[in-house]
Amino acid sequence: MQIVFNKRIGKQRQATSTEHIRDLLQLSPSELLLLDACAKRSAHEVATLLATSPAFNLDAIRDKYLRTPLHLACSRQDDLDEATEMARVLVEAGADVNNGVGDMDGFKPMHLAVLAYNYKCVLLLLEKGAHVPATDPFRLTPLLLAKLKLDNLRMAQSNRSPPSDPSQAAIDAKPAEASRVEYSELYSITEVLVKHLAHKHMTVIGTPPRSPTHGLSERLLRKDDDLDDTITSLTDRLSTMDVGDTEPHLLQNNLNGLIDKIRQLGIQ
Repeated sequence: MQIVFNKRIGKQRQATSTEHIRDLLQLSPSELLLLDACAKRSAHEVATLLATSPAFNLDAIRDKYLRTPLHLACSRQDDLDEATEMARVLVEAGADVNNGVGDMDGFKPMHLAVLAYNYKCVLLLLEKGAHVPATDPFRLTPLLLAKLKLDNLRMAQSNRSPPSDPSQAAIDAKPAEASRVEYSELYSITEVLVKHLAHKHMTVIGTPPRSPTHGLSERLLRKDDDLDDTITSLTDRLSTMDVGDTEPHLLQNNLNGLIDKIRQLGIQ
């Protein structure tokens, strides 16, 4: 009972904090125009607006869901290439890919790029220095979010039975193709996030990787089971490490054990 009570208090405090932040949001007409452009218009129009308007603090501008212009760009699914270009424009104009304040769900732009199945945008954010945590006590990490979506799509595909009516088959063909595209994008996103985490944590302890590209061996990602095992191994092992409370030699041993496991899984 005590646990439930504490959770309710936490939700009430979160709601109160959200409402307080909303009250503080006094957006100018130009800021409202920028949010609208990021949600609905082209990257060129956003770039023009940034160039012709007073200087924006892009990390302080929030809509009613506490999303910044970069959040909005990364969340767009109508045109993934346009969304990626818009994200590039915003980052080059000063938007912080590691802004510490998420949206109402605590999500960062990277989370929204994952939810939008936008592989190119994920690559852009990584290129611009986005931090991708291995674990997070408050929300799903981008990697686990991608894996969850991947699992859901896989389950939906496996549960789909072929229609007996030919006309219905034609109707179902388009959604099925869309699901395959989404699955492919999510698979690529998951792969690159695994590579990123592996490279990051192998570099942390100063162990030079065997490959100058810090990539994964091709055989690792041939099967879904291999990918699932890799993700689970990375996140489970990293989640057991408490850097603040662990003595240096124990932390070093944990990291060495993780590296050995990664190498056994085929990460070079």
